[in-house]
Amino acid sequence: MINHLLLTLEHASCKGLTVLGYVLNRVAPEGSLADDTNREVLANLTRSCLASCRFVSGGRSLNGFLIDLFEREFALGLIEPVLSRPGAE
Repeated sequence: MINHLLLTLEHASCKGLTVLGYVLNRVAPEGSLADDTNREVLANLTRSCLASCRFVSGGRSLNGFLIDLFEREFALGLIEPVLSRPGAE
């Protein structure tokens, strides 16, 4: 996952795209070594992690949960300067 993300960021840069950030998520309820270490490793290589989300299973109000998670966990300060620029709508 680390290699994939770094290659994606590099390719976006080569294409002239501005990446505002990325979100790490867990794909299974049980943790793994990667789940425990990827964010720290990537923090040393990038500066654009907006959030790290725990595993969410379907069933309960997923939309409400995601809205709460977004408001609580995302580092919106990283993208607010870009969003407030003229023409960034």
